Amino acid sequence: KFTDGKEFEDLIQGLLCRRIKLSEQFLRFPVVKIAGHWHSANNRRLYCVKQYQERLRKLGGDPDEVVEVCIVEKGSVTKQVAKIIKQKYSTKDRHEITIR
Repeated sequence: KFTDGKEFEDLIQGLLCRRIKLSEQFLRFPVVKIAGHWHSANNRRLYCVKQYQERLRKLGGDPDEVVEVCIVEKGSVTKQVAKIIKQKYSTKDRHEITIR
């Protein structure tokens, strides 16, 4: 479930039946590039988009639709992105970050 109480399946079905578009603002993921890889703290929404793509592929649709992201620049790291860094890297690998 999402924090607003809605089920993941509601979002996935909304995407499949085109009631919800991938271009919706709430699906614009903030991402940060760490050690050459892109990461997002929006794991639940990202999971739903991946499920949508997998199901669309099975139905014979084009799963290569564009998902907009918001690239977080160095020096403007949010608490969410800081959480990603702390989860993904051990203490010796962590990067110095600034939280505003």
